[in-house]
Amino acid sequence: MAAAAGVVQTLWKARRRPVLIQVLFNGANLAIAMGSAYAISHAIAPHQILVQLASAITVFEALNTLSVSTVICLVSRSPLSGIWRNCHLWTFPFHLTGAMLAAVWIQSEFLTSVGITVLGAITLYLLSAFYLELVKRTAQTEAEVSG
Repeated sequence: MAAAAGVVQTLWKARRRPVLIQVLFNGANLAIAMGSAYAISHAIAPHQILVQLASAITVFEALNTLSVSTVICLVSRSPLSGIWRNCHLWTFPFHLTGAMLAAVWIQSEFLTSVGITVLGAITLYLLSAFYLELVKRTAQTEAEVSG
């Protein structure tokens, strides 16, 4: 499923037609990252859903973003840390929060769909505020470096 998601993500509403290697890389990248995340999270904490989700998203995020950043680094001949920070740093809190919301939903027998919706809305607001602050600080840092 992860490989199929990578292929669909690459082809869906693409502004320009991707080459075959891009399609294959994205499918393989997501499959490897997701498979590794599943295997490691279940090896670390069998039967502990919160720990599994936290470790799975950490492994997934690290493998997925570092492999994409490495390819961009090699193609553009730019430093890996700068590419990772500019392209992927902000995705981790979103993915971690999504995993934690899923864990809360799975573990909660008393939380209704309305409660999950309200919790999700509050969380998305806080994540958006985090993202906007990150963008502002990044712009300030770039202005200081170039100015």
